[in-house]
Amino acid sequence: MATLKSIVTEYINLLDKPFDMAIYRRVRQLVLNQRAVEISKQAMRFGVNNTVIQYITPEFTKVKDDTSVALAETEELIITTNKVLRSAITISNESPFHYVGSTDMVLPFLYVNNKHTVCRLRNNKYFKRVPLYFIQDSCIVCVVKKGTRELTIGHAWHDDGKIDLMNNVIEAEYFDDEYEFLISPEMLQVVKEKLLKGELGVLRTDDKEVKVYEEAEVKK
Repeated sequence: MATLKSIVTEYINLLDKPFDMAIYRRVRQLVLNQRAVEISKQAMRFGVNNTVIQYITPEFTKVKDDTSVALAETEELIITTNKVLRSAITISNESPFHYVGSTDMVLPFLYVNNKHTVCRLRNNKYFKRVPLYFIQDSCIVCVVKKGTRELTIGHAWHDDGKIDLMNNVIEAEYFDDEYEFLISPEMLQVVKEKLLKGELGVLRTDDKEVKVYEEAEVKK
């Protein structure tokens, strides 16, 4: 499968801008944005394609003040140390992530809207022991047994280049475009066609017009 770098390079070569980093970054973002749109559409129609899911075990820390949430004596709240929602593609109307749960992948957590819903469910006999999570300031907050610090998150990320699988963190900036671009050949073809008919097509047209103008000036 192609790398993101090879896909973007193919486009900037079409634009005759092989060493222009500003164009590279612009085209890179266009490719990622269109891929995110196509992944969301596919997920809504057919469900999540597991080939685009990446799993990380991010760092969690205990929430300092969890007294506002009604928890059992054996429970506590933990929160991711970095913001993860900002990098997530919307693939479901029901929950913001494909998987949040135990590292062995056998115990998924139930998503709830906020800490007030946690309180309500903890007073319901059917949900009083169900593991839960919610989003706060783009971080994941989980209701866990005391002492739990390792959980796994699985999702389709907007920029896989920011996902440092070795260190289980999401970087602020992309660090490598030489990774295998997680997209099916069919979806990649759709992305290419839409980009070439859209903004990249405009860039190519503008570029050709500039060349024609320059050649005409030379002939004068």
